[in-house]
Amino acid sequence: MVREVALAASGELPLAASGELPLDAPAPAGENDVPAALPEPTVVPSPPPAGGCVLFLPGPEGYRLLEREHEPPLPGERIEVEGASFCVLRLGPSPLPGDRRRCAFLER
Repeated sequence: MVREVALAASGELPLAASGELPLDAPAPAGENDVPAALPEPTVVPSPPPAGGCVLFLPGPEGYRLLEREHEPPLPGERIEVEGASFCVLRLGPSPLPGDRRRCAFLER
């Protein structure tokens, strides 16, 4: 084996035995082939935003969630819910798992 390495380094060993191919040797089949074009990625449209909103409403016994069919009110806006006036503190994601609607967090 030591002799083969020495011969390969000196050029006396056939190139195939040294693990190298001559520069003018034809490439093995498939190496110079142009790769097939990759298929176009499939674009999956996201579902449209859920309609309506959720209101996070404070009450005397804790908080409640109310569902509404309208768009969420804007922060700072005053709204009336069940006869009481509330101010919208902020908008955020719905606290319900998997719910894509916005949630308006209200305070009295």
